[in-house]
Formats: sequence, C-alpha cells, structure tokens
Amino acid sequence: MLPEFIIQFFEDQPRRPLAVHGLLTGKKTISNLFAALLHQQLDALLLYPTLDRDQFQAAIKQLTQKVARSH
Repeated sequence: MLPEFIIQFFEDQPRRPLAVHGLLTGKKTISNLFAALLHQQLDALLLYPTLDRDQFQAAIKQLTQKVARSH
C-alpha cells in the first residue's frame, strides 16, 4: 500500500525522493518547503511523521522497477 500512497507525489512532475520523504515526515528545510510550494503539496507537510526512510526507499525502488518493466 505504501507505493500506491507515495506515487501521488510524483505524478505531475519529477521530484527528488528524499524531498518527498522530508515533506511527509515534516522536515522543514527551505528546499523542501519551496519544492512543496511549487508542486502545490504543502498540505502534505507532516502527513506521515513516522514514515521510516528504509521503507520509503523500498517503496521507491518497487515503483521504479514497475515503471521499468512497463517500458
């Protein structure tokens, strides 16, 4: 279920995965906040504060492999 949740943050434009992780966990750096503002995702700030970085990276890897197989 985590990959299906995460994919919505990458649908419109390419994003750096760690910026999305920072957004979801509430890392309030200027870079993360500005990227969230540009992508109209500020409302997702601190949406998943307990999101483990390893779980997140595994979900990104799964999504990347799924896309690679479909091309």
